Amino acid sequence: MLTYNSPPKTSFGIGQRTCDRLEPQKPCPRHASANETYAPTAFILYMNGIVAERAELKEKTLPQIKMPNRVGFVPDPRPDVPSTQPKK
Repeated sequence: MLTYNSPPKTSFGIGQRTCDRLEPQKPCPRHASANETYAPTAFILYMNGIVAERAELKEKTLPQIKMPNRVGFVPDPRPDVPSTQPKK
């Protein structure tokens, strides 16, 4: 069973505030809860053999998952793009 301690940091809140300002008389769709975000993610990762069936997925454990293509990314060579590669 998956447990969740804090909501994920997503852009759903920004969309809600924008919706409230654009059409305040109409109800806006609510944002996704932590469970609605982490549960499908955990299911997809489990179905692909990346996490165990009973893995606990939350804000602190999600970044610790070793994704299969983690070494398949290359740095952006453009000089105007800041590097996201860790310093050696």
